[in-house]
Amino acid sequence: VKQTVMTSVYGVTYIGARQQITKRLQEKGLITDDKLLYEVSCYATRVTLDALGQMFQSARGIMAWLGDCAKMIASENHPVKWTSPVGLPVVQPYKKYKNYMIRTSLQCLALRREGDAIALQRQKAAFPPNFVHSLDSSHMMMTAIACKKAGLHFAGVHDSFWVHACD
Repeated sequence: VKQTVMTSVYGVTYIGARQQITKRLQEKGLITDDKLLYEVSCYATRVTLDALGQMFQSARGIMAWLGDCAKMIASENHPVKWTSPVGLPVVQPYKKYKNYMIRTSLQCLALRREGDAIALQRQKAAFPPNFVHSLDSSHMMMTAIACKKAGLHFAGVHDSFWVHACD
């Protein structure tokens, strides 16, 4: 359930968590019956999310608050934007799409183009994880800069970073 635990604070849904757990169970290859696999996945998802809900109430509360803030901003047809701790301006680009049908003598083309209206639900759902990622990446950058100034070797991959054990 590691993936589900790691993505829970970013707002993974029940369905997303169940799919993650199902995939891990399939990789193990111990359950071959699809119905049983589904039932086991549902059970493991419920137990995992319930436990996480109890353990990380504060984190979930903060994420819900960030989502509420994004909803209020987006409801005024403004994109959610902020400046990261290292000074990088961030703007969520999520807008509603407009669909167009173009009929020609040969065929009918369906086109989708970004409109001017803000996609409220997408802004709300994306803001908590995007904001947390901007904090994580800022922390990593500030750590790398501090390591360089201190003469330490720094290595990093995605949101994991480290120095030599002797440092």
